[in-house]
Amino acid sequence: WLASLRAANGDRATGNIIGSVILVRRDSGITTPQALMGKTVGAIDPQAFGGYLTGYKALSDAGIRPERDFHLRFTGFPADALLYLL
Repeated sequence: WLASLRAANGDRATGNIIGSVILVRRDSGITTPQALMGKTVGAIDPQAFGGYLTGYKALSDAGIRPERDFHLRFTGFPADALLYLL
């Protein structure tokens, strides 16, 4: 499952793009953001723009509050440390 945001100016975007990815195991049964509720969710750092904050915004827009609805675990850098949580 992958969530991504579109630029406000659509395909005419000329600047750099940043985003977040939510990865789950194929056998997890998680197919929607709401299915993450009550689960442990990993991120790089609470202040990491692409490693947490952009995903936080997308989840908040969907009515989910990570600090309330998930068990958050921050791994720090390098980012591939998150893969070991899977």
